[in-house]
Amino acid sequence: LDNTVVVIYGDHNGVHKFYSEEIPNIKPADDWWYSNNHRVPFLIYQKNLAGEEVWTRGGHVDILPTIAYIMGIDEAEYARTAMGRNLLNTNRDFAVLVDGQFVGDADSPAEKDHAVRGLEVADKIIRSSYFGKR
Repeated sequence: LDNTVVVIYGDHNGVHKFYSEEIPNIKPADDWWYSNNHRVPFLIYQKNLAGEEVWTRGGHVDILPTIAYIMGIDEAEYARTAMGRNLLNTNRDFAVLVDGQFVGDADSPAEKDHAVRGLEVADKIIRSSYFGKR
């Protein structure tokens, strides 16, 4: 583990999407199981990283910039080819959910619009198999 970064993250909705009828049968139940809140775990281990809990809202799009930062990769190496932000070094607290819903606080309406449009662009790239075309 001396030369390793371990990342564990969840996916959207999780058990709520496929087994919502089973939630009432799980004991002890927590309130968030019923509301979902679109929150997913994002755990990072790296030998020299101090343990802390960060409550900045983010999305899967923020994983690459965050992990690159931890690994010491200069932002210039990926800034023009990756979306998202480093969740360990930002004062911006928002996410765009998979359904296009914006949660959190934007600095301006333009920042909110830009973030939502980013999801739309990413979806178009995925649907068109852009990276698979030669």
